[in-house]
Amino acid sequence: MSELKNVITLYAELEKALPYPQLFPVFLLICDKEPIPLSDINKALNLEQFQVSRHVSALGKTYKSNREHHAGPDLVTTQEDPDNRTRKIAMLTKKGQKLRDKALEILKGKTHAKSKS
Repeated sequence: MSELKNVITLYAELEKALPYPQLFPVFLLICDKEPIPLSDINKALNLEQFQVSRHVSALGKTYKSNREHHAGPDLVTTQEDPDNRTRKIAMLTKKGQKLRDKALEILKGKTHAKSKS
């Protein structure tokens, strides 16, 4: 049960850094399915396309809110789908990969949430 507590602690720490509380499910889906088209995130989480774009952007290096630019957590990046230029694909940045790996280690009982990565 301590692994679950450590994941909850990690989640709480991440939530503080995220501009919107709804971003964690988007981040988890990208962790699980990367690289993932934004349209697949839309379908999996039953969100509107504009919400997915906004959420993925808010997980990036910078995001726009109320016409102002803000520093984001730099966990996710996007690129054009090489097979379909009208689609964007989301994937983890190095920082996002480290956070995913840390969460997986906690779930496997190999580390504690407060340990340095």
